[in-house]
Amino acid sequence: MPLDRERESEASLGLGAGLRNQPHFDRLLRPFRYELAGGLNFNHVFDARLKVGLNTTGRPADLGTDLVLTASAVSVFGRIRLFADFGGAIRVRPFFGLEKTFWFKEPEDSPLRWWVGLEFIRWLAQERAPQP
Repeated sequence: MPLDRERESEASLGLGAGLRNQPHFDRLLRPFRYELAGGLNFNHVFDARLKVGLNTTGRPADLGTDLVLTASAVSVFGRIRLFADFGGAIRVRPFFGLEKTFWFKEPEDSPLRWWVGLEFIRWLAQERAPQP
């Protein structure tokens, strides 16, 4: 909500469910990570999201990729990201990504966007990788 102009607050009620194979999708505990979610925002539309991650684990420097697809009644959004992950208590994660939105009722889709970035991640709870 912008503070520089007067605007009423917006709130809405929603209902959803999700399924994932580890507590935090961004933590590299497993070589294959997934998250499925779907929900209904009663002021807007139904949407569904799929996140899939493939990566190495347990090495001084891990490599991986994440794919995110979000679909609703009005659009489909896709994002792919390639990254490296290294460090100790504070993880450093440089990444490169591409994303695009496809609109069902608009004559043109959004342009393909790319970005590069650097994340610093510190996990407060110590979780261990599952044992095979």
